[in-house]
Amino acid sequence: MTVSERIVRLCCRWLPAHLSDWGEAMAREAGSIERPVAALSFAVGCVIWAAREAAAEALRQAMASGAGPIERETMMTGQYGWRLRDLATVCGAVGTGMGLIYLSAAGAPAQLLTMNAAALVAGLVLVLSLRGREPMDQPVVGPVTVAIGVILMLTAALGEEASGARRWASVAQVVLQPSLIGLPLLIVGFARSRDALTATGVVLAVVAMAWQPDRAMAATLVAGIGAVALITRERLAIGLTGVALIGFAVACLQPDVVPPTPFVDRVYRTALSTGMVAGIAVWLGTAVLLAPAVLGLARDRTNRVIYAAFGATWLTVVCAAIAGDYPTPLVGYGGSAIVGYLLATLALTLRERFPAATTAPEARPSGGSEADALRAAAT
Repeated sequence: MTVSERIVRLCCRWLPAHLSDWGEAMAREAGSIERPVAALSFAVGCVIWAAREAAAEALRQAMASGAGPIERETMMTGQYGWRLRDLATVCGAVGTGMGLIYLSAAGAPAQLLTMNAAALVAGLVLVLSLRGREPMDQPVVGPVTVAIGVILMLTAALGEEASGARRWASVAQVVLQPSLIGLPLLIVGFARSRDALTATGVVLAVVAMAWQPDRAMAATLVAGIGAVALITRERLAIGLTGVALIGFAVACLQPDVVPPTPFVDRVYRTALSTGMVAGIAVWLGTAVLLAPAVLGLARDRTNRVIYAAFGATWLTVVCAAIAGDYPTPLVGYGGSAIVGYLLATLALTLRERFPAATTAPEARPSGGSEADALRAAAT
């Protein structure tokens, strides 16, 4: 099986059952293309199409109305939680697809489009390989957040330097920004499990962002941890918000004069002037990447702190890109944000499709009141 065929088969797992034959046909077509570049281009097109169809199906299911009380509870605490993580993955793919449209319309070099597409494929392979699992559940979440914090500290100490800032790491001649890859996962991981280990990871990240310095990601930490504190009112989250604010202040006191990079920075300010297609693609892709947080806050009240942290994180990254010369997530060039977004979806909750609460109650005892029948069903 070729790499392109494997990619297509992985993305076709999103498709609803009535489109499975189309997915199989696309996979066979990808496997029959001999030229690797042409096969990869076809595979990327299939990913975007599958993402669009899966997003439409997920939205139909998520916004379905008219169900009874038990069905609505099942949707919010069971089926819907599963679909929200799937929807977030699809949104990452769609947002990246919108970015590819922008880059093409803006005349970006083909190499930039290829790098974004490769980052999308890498992120999807990792996320889809963990589909149906809880990779950020206990006891994994704590060590993962600490590991991310250590990596960010190492980047600040030993990373690639530009204009006095150390935010980048070079891997196989590919320049990555570890904070965009790991920080969103760290923040949502803390929202999911607030304990000593995850708090340690947050503190390490705060120090690293102040040390690098990176005002945008330091502000992202303040927003993400602050959203957790606002909802939970827990002392740990409130204290860490104060620590993050200090780190942000330290980052702001240092010079941050990294020159803007074409197709990476100032994308929001130049997209519409580039062309109508480019402008629509950029703003539509941005709306898509925030959609999972909006839907999660509206419909999954049990896990709203997780979706609040996810939404605050990416909204702050977007606002930083609008206000200053910082990377534009998903719709601009940069594989780090693409992989980081998809990784962050792994920290969203995954629940069983049919919880025990949906089991039908026993028949009402004859001659008893409705209250007695309900008590009998509960026991």
